[in-house]
Amino acid sequence: NTLAQSPVSNQGYMSIIDGTIENARIGLRVSASAYDDQTYWYHPVYDKTGGVISTNGATFLNNWKHVEFMKYNSPTGAPNSSVFAKTSFLYDGNFTDPNLAYAPSGAYRGYSDYVSLWDVQGVSFLGCTFENSSTDETRHRGRAIYSINATYKVDNYYDCPSLPCSTIIHCKFKNVREGIKALMFTSVNGPSLTVHDADFEGVRQGIGISGYVLPYPKILSNRISLVSGGSMLYDHDEAWGIHATGCDKYDIEENSITSDFAPSD
Repeated sequence: NTLAQSPVSNQGYMSIIDGTIENARIGLRVSASAYDDQTYWYHPVYDKTGGVISTNGATFLNNWKHVEFMKYNSPTGAPNSSVFAKTSFLYDGNFTDPNLAYAPSGAYRGYSDYVSLWDVQGVSFLGCTFENSSTDETRHRGRAIYSINATYKVDNYYDCPSLPCSTIIHCKFKNVREGIKALMFTSVNGPSLTVHDADFEGVRQGIGISGYVLPYPKILSNRISLVSGGSMLYDHDEAWGIHATGCDKYDIEENSITSDFAPSD
């Protein structure tokens, strides 16, 4: 709905502490849903959005898509209140229902985006893990975060009561085809897209941004390790660590990019 996210009573609220959501088509959708008996699928209701998710130590396992944010902007201009802390978004291939590995209505064969965000500003992912440990080489390994007209923060979780802190949990993207794909088609009001101090291990593509004008994205101090292997059918396209196209300005600093293959001539 069009109400602000504060007070909490204005919106739907979901809190998960050390819990698990698994083997669902959509683990959590941040909107109401309506069933379509033509496609046999629950579609989002676009005028019933704005809910808040708060997780700490949660696990999303083997859902076709783990989390889906639909368009919502607070009337007060405040950033989205949703926070994922020390949360794992995982695929290991052990589906209770094997059909969950396939999208309905002709979508590509394989896993969906782990988390998708459409026109929401300020969601936080702190110390989270996005990992595909499946050994099935006939399926796309998936894309961890896919966003359109959204800004969000991917950063550390500081597991200490105060700073400075010696226990730092980094965000990790492991064995996925693509870590983050962020598309922007208009300027928005909100905090910057920030990806800071994260580890991308064994990915084919690291961080891709396109079309950002305002606010400017910040990609800082990440470690990206590219691999030549992957799904034998779906992961053998171009490889890159950080890819920026059509952006007015961005801060990309102090990132480390390595690979297990030599560039072609």
